[in-house]
This record gives sequence, structure tokens and C-alpha cells, in this order.
Amino acid sequence: MLTPLEIQKIEFQKKMGKYVPADVDEAFAVIAGDYEVLYKENIKLRDRLEVLEDLVNKYKSMEDTMRDTLIVAQKAADDLQKGATQKAEAIIKQAENEAEIIREGARVMANKTLTEREKLANDLYAYSVQVDSILDAQKQLVAQILKTRSGNDGLQSDTESSEN
Repeated sequence: MLTPLEIQKIEFQKKMGKYVPADVDEAFAVIAGDYEVLYKENIKLRDRLEVLEDLVNKYKSMEDTMRDTLIVAQKAADDLQKGATQKAEAIIKQAENEAEIIREGARVMANKTLTEREKLANDLYAYSVQVDSILDAQKQLVAQILKTRSGNDGLQSDTESSEN
């Protein structure tokens, strides 16, 4: 294949001041053959370039779609994380509120139990005082009965002896 420089350097023989047609025809035949090869190669390259441009456009479209998909996925992940964080915070808040209600209930029950315990302790003390008082009264009554019996025993023995 001839290069452009080689084409410029072609020299034709002259006979009688004119170029020899066979030399010119031969040069044109070589140039035409090379041009035909280049023309066909150019068509193939243009077709290939068109196919490659279509592929590049297809890949760019896929890249754009993937980028959009990644953006949507990232947004969805962020929204999901935000939602999960809010839900977790709500659960924690609810658990804290329930725990406070339970603690308050326990405090109320503890105070009620302490109050009942104090009342029972007071009742027990009052009961023990009453029991002590009753026991003291019973002791005194028994002592009086015994005293009366011992005093009556002398009377009864006199009465019994007089009856006999």
C-alpha cells in the first residue's frame, strides 16, 4: 500500500513532452487498488465504530441505571436505618415509660406494705398490751379467788363442822 508521501514522489516518464499512459495507468491502478482497500476498511471501521458507539451508549445507560439504582438503594437503606432508629427509640421510650410505671407501682406497693406492716405492728403491740392486761387481770382474779378460797376454807371448815 502506498503512503501519501510515496504517491507525491511518483514520477512519470515523458515521451515527446507527454506522460507515458502506461505508467500513469499503472500508478492509477495501484492507487485505485489501495484506495479500494482503504475505502472498504474505512466502511468496516465505521460500522465497527457505530457498533462500539452503540455499546458505549448502552453501557452508559446501564451505568446511569446502576447509579440511579444505587442512589435509590442508598436512600432506601438510609430510610430503613432512620425508621429502625426511630422505632428503636420509640421502643426504648415505651420500655422506659413502662419501667417507670412498674417502679411507681412497686413504690406504691412497698409503701402500702410498709403501712400495713406498721399497722400490724401497732395492732400486735396493742393486742399484746391487751393480752398482758387481761393476763394481769386474770392473775389478780385468780389471786383473789385463791385468797377468797383460803379465807372461805376456814369458814367452810367451820360451817362444815357445824353442819356435821
